[in-house]
Amino acid sequence: MITGIYSARFMSKNDLVGAGIAVLDGSALHGGGFDYIYKGKYRLADDNRVTATIDVDNYTGKPNSVLGLLRSYRLTLSGIAAPKELILSGQVEGQPQLIVSIELTKIGELVDQ
Repeated sequence: MITGIYSARFMSKNDLVGAGIAVLDGSALHGGGFDYIYKGKYRLADDNRVTATIDVDNYTGKPNSVLGLLRSYRLTLSGIAAPKELILSGQVEGQPQLIVSIELTKIGELVDQ
């Protein structure tokens, strides 16, 4: 199971780098960074392949993502899950030239309710 709290590192094809936190719980992903929040759904297949659709929204009024001056966009991602790490890559929906890679490293477990 990949449920947990992750540090997130974002990289664009223009060598821009960003960072944040992501929480994976069930099939939901929530997180944020300095200027953006992210929320979406992910799916883990039996072969450890991961697919995800993530909505990214600017909350500070200062758009400066690794993909440029976008205020809101949707990422379509895929990749591989390892025991403590997920490596994903994909693009902005409707803008295939805007490509991003994301490294998620597990840093904690979720609290049981």
